[in-house]
Amino acid sequence: MSKSESDLAFKLSWDSSIPVDRDYFATLQEFPGHADTVSLMDTSPLELPEEILFDGIIDEMRDVDYPSNNRNWPLMSDAMVEVLLGVGEFQYRSVPVKIVDESIPEKDRYDDNGQLLSEIMIPRFKGIQLLEHTDAFDRDRSEFSTYSFAPDQVRNIKKLVLKIPEDGFPSLFRLSAAPGDMFVSAEARVALEKAGMKGIAFWTLDKV
Repeated sequence: MSKSESDLAFKLSWDSSIPVDRDYFATLQEFPGHADTVSLMDTSPLELPEEILFDGIIDEMRDVDYPSNNRNWPLMSDAMVEVLLGVGEFQYRSVPVKIVDESIPEKDRYDDNGQLLSEIMIPRFKGIQLLEHTDAFDRDRSEFSTYSFAPDQVRNIKKLVLKIPEDGFPSLFRLSAAPGDMFVSAEARVALEKAGMKGIAFWTLDKV
């Protein structure tokens, strides 16, 4: 893969250089079935509660667009989603979440009607579940192992090389062979950086 080819897509990750008081910006408030939602990587419909809450220190999160969290959900600000869609459409489900100030005791978080107090939460984030995955994993040039029970799925990737789809990479995508990670196209990266989105790190793909 030439240099220009390898720079057509990037792995999307969290910016670990941003100071935060703990390992993650936000922690999911668990609900029945939450263990099946890691990374929101499945394309099939997920059974989710109407209200999904994360605990976090909201003062640290007001200016972050892609906050890390303990379930590896791709939590994106409304502004970040708008930037990505401005580059190109992709099939997705938007899961509204609320970030609740963890410093407020549980008993003080609700009004007399049982509603969360607006002043102790941030409602501007969405969990993004992609409903289609991209068949771009280059098995011939990547280095990896497979599962004996699911040979189409790859693991322990030591070298990741992608094939360029005929229509180019979507602005946001996961790989059908290894859906655990999320990627953006080069154009999407430029747009996110130009828009000043915070909390994002980009990892270059391997070259051959």
